[in-house]
Amino acid sequence: MFSNNEKKWIVQQFGRTPSPTKVRRAFLREFKINGSAKNKYQLNKFTRVRDLFEESGTIHKQKRAAIKPKRTEEVVEEVRRFMAENSSSSLRKACQNISPTKTTMWRILRHDLHLRFYHHTTVQPLTEAHKVQRRNFCQWILEQPANIVERIVWTDEKFFCLHQKPHRKNDGEWASSNPHNIIETNDRNDVKVLFFVALVKGKNPIVYPFLDSNGNVMSVNRDSYLSLLKDIVWPKLRPYATRSSLWWMQDGAPPHCTNEALEFLNEKFQGRVISRRTEYPWPAHSPDLNPLDFHFWAAAQADVYTQKPNSLESLVNCVTRFTERFSQEVIEKISHNVLRRATLCLREEGGHFQHLL
Repeated sequence: MFSNNEKKWIVQQFGRTPSPTKVRRAFLREFKINGSAKNKYQLNKFTRVRDLFEESGTIHKQKRAAIKPKRTEEVVEEVRRFMAENSSSSLRKACQNISPTKTTMWRILRHDLHLRFYHHTTVQPLTEAHKVQRRNFCQWILEQPANIVERIVWTDEKFFCLHQKPHRKNDGEWASSNPHNIIETNDRNDVKVLFFVALVKGKNPIVYPFLDSNGNVMSVNRDSYLSLLKDIVWPKLRPYATRSSLWWMQDGAPPHCTNEALEFLNEKFQGRVISRRTEYPWPAHSPDLNPLDFHFWAAAQADVYTQKPNSLESLVNCVTRFTERFSQEVIEKISHNVLRRATLCLREEGGHFQHLL
């Protein structure tokens, strides 16, 4: 803002008086500055000139010292070698072994080495017998007409708890100091209810909580499951089950595979039953092939987590409403996704394939 001559004059005036106000007034008179032009000559600008001279002995600003780069070729190469030998190391442990700060380490990994941290996919253990079952099922479904996934009634059950566990990474609160709050979890006596859901032809015709006539939670056994098939499932599917040649799919839970349940299903679906102890067995340990397991339940659980029901009735209503409004387009999409998954499963010889999706 000031010329060198003006800065020299200001320094000389501060030698005569320590008052910034008097120096400013003298400066405005000396250089004939009038009117609104005075506004930009504020006191702090004069004191800055004085402070600069007192600190450095000159009126000229000093050049900043060049910042020594931290991401040198040597450091990048050291990080490359360390991560090649310790690919599962956390960022904190990597910084403990190498000199860069956490921020510098992150920039080297992302921008110089183009590395990302990928979490492991958790899966169920598979024996060789499980892999054979999975290969047989995938081979069979890929040999059928492509629209068979639309004619399969995909079914499954899941427990929903009234009190949800907190998310370890996302749940918490901002505070100036640690509030030391705690949340009790893993309560075995917590209220929970088992839901049965069926998806078919882009629709979810059946959502059923296992509750008795008084609204109390009941267990699933041969009688309650058979009652579900006879009183709830078949009345809803009967109008188009035979006309559309629907297939019934269920996992191998003991209540599903009793003689009475299988006899009823084979009679009503004319042998088109995918289940344990049938001509078309459902492979064990295969949640990655059931649309309810690999998509629907997670979406329903997220909705319950968001709604936070506070009673058994509100929990039942929450899951029921979510199921009834679930998108038909999404149901069709995840049903057809079974064919892609079956192809990958065969490519992996019946093994895990989720990490390839």
